[in-house]
Amino acid sequence: MIKIVTNAYNTYTATEPRWWMAYGIRLAFTLMVSFFLSIFARESLKDVYSVMATCLTVLTGFTFTAYFSNSSLAGADLPKATSEDDRVRLQRLGALAINFEARSKYFIPLAILSIAILGLGVVKLKWPQALQDASFIEALQSWSEHRISWTVDAFTLFFTGIVPAVIIFMFLECLYTFYRMAETIIAIVERRREYLQR
Repeated sequence: MIKIVTNAYNTYTATEPRWWMAYGIRLAFTLMVSFFLSIFARESLKDVYSVMATCLTVLTGFTFTAYFSNSSLAGADLPKATSEDDRVRLQRLGALAINFEARSKYFIPLAILSIAILGLGVVKLKWPQALQDASFIEALQSWSEHRISWTVDAFTLFFTGIVPAVIIFMFLECLYTFYRMAETIIAIVERRREYLQR
């Protein structure tokens, strides 16, 4: 998975020597927004999870459709290059196809994982009745009251603070990646049109 992420982010490189700083700042900002919303909009987030899951499902469907048609969009069915200009255009189309493939390979598992984690966000945890029994609680308290309290607090923090932040972060990352994929598909269509109209 790390190689897939690296390949996708390598397609975002620009000619500027510090391109990675812009993406680092974007990721840090996205992370801050995610934690902010998970803390201050916790109750309203659960109402939005189904919309997020639907959105990711639709975007994943679009990505599959574009991914399977990409092989025919990029360089297929184009006349052979007759000049150096044509060869440069075909190379550019090939590079765009590689970019789209790398971004798709990142987006699809990220979206599927996001949908799976969205399931964690809607889980409502309740202690089973057997664990609420007074004799069981007394036995646990005599074993280690502080350890159990710390474990329950950590578990609660994980499901009420960290999971929503991860859900929001992954959703925003999916939206950004989909935007970059759409940008690539539009560029492929435009380059193909230019090549055919030469």
